[in-house]
Amino acid sequence: MATVDFIRASCSYRDDKRKAVDNLTLSVADGEFLVLLGPSGCGKTTALRMLAGLEPLAGGRILVAGQDVDGLAPGDRDLAMIFQNYALFPHMTVARNLGFRMELSGAPPSAVSRRVRRIAAELGLSDRLDRLPRTLSGGEQQRVAIGRAMVREPRVFLMDEPLGALDAKLRAAARTRIATMQRKSGTTTLYVTHDQVEAMAMGDRIAIMNRGVLQQVDTPRRLYDHPENEFVAGFVGSPAMNLVPGTYKHGWALIGESDVFEVPVEVAGPLSSPAVLVGFRPEHATFTAPGNGIYATVEAVERLGHTAYAHCEMGVGRGRRNLIVRCEMDEAPRPGARVGVLPDLREVHVFDGETGLRAGK
Repeated sequence: MATVDFIRASCSYRDDKRKAVDNLTLSVADGEFLVLLGPSGCGKTTALRMLAGLEPLAGGRILVAGQDVDGLAPGDRDLAMIFQNYALFPHMTVARNLGFRMELSGAPPSAVSRRVRRIAAELGLSDRLDRLPRTLSGGEQQRVAIGRAMVREPRVFLMDEPLGALDAKLRAAARTRIATMQRKSGTTTLYVTHDQVEAMAMGDRIAIMNRGVLQQVDTPRRLYDHPENEFVAGFVGSPAMNLVPGTYKHGWALIGESDVFEVPVEVAGPLSSPAVLVGFRPEHATFTAPGNGIYATVEAVERLGHTAYAHCEMGVGRGRRNLIVRCEMDEAPRPGARVGVLPDLREVHVFDGETGLRAGK
């Protein structure tokens, strides 16, 4: 078991002027399941590889259980990394793949066999121990990769998109298995994904990154309910939060042009300019008659069995914006309908239009 601390850690690539990871300060508690989430190229995998010793630090420090690991070779850091491609030995059986590191360390064959069989039982692989990786399904190969890491009993698990090669049904089952395994073992885990559903379902906390910079780290619920900036607000949630441009005047955000909708807002401090972004989630808006709320036209309706998402368009020209409203199936308007979109004023978020930072209290 171990804590992990990134202290102003940075990493640069020679062919890229921008730092892949820029001044990352982040602490992971002993036994915590922390998810690094963000779009492709945001630096989340690089941060994991820095911790593993696979990428050099350009500045700062990384501590594991209070020990600076920068001078340690990857094999001496007592970390286990699971990749998207699993990296199984194709010529070895499942049992040999699981126990290979223990064999290398000189453990007695009887101890290796006991450990392998226990882990295999936990992962539902007991009847696959004599099989070669090529004869296994993708989900089974993924379980072997996880089991190989578990056999080692490392201080920290590092998981880099381990479910990326699985289909949707297998991903759902696999993430439950990984989360359960981590809770039972209590091993500190850093998990990289670009899939926010995975992140929200699995993580004790989520660290959101963009362009190499940490944007916010918090519990899944707080990230969803209290985004610190425009990027987090637009990235977390499926569908994403609606972000509508407005103008702040004397305690009101004015939305729209000819049909202006006024939103009462409180700002925590001075704004960079009168321009603001008003955010509200699809489930925090309802339809009303045109002339009330934000005037919009329904473009399409996405029906998902028990609920529906109406995709609307507000404004004209450069001021056009898409809005999404969640509604009941039998209440969904027809495409082409003119509607008013009425946000729940208790659930409105306000962001500085220039800095993107949260402005509302």
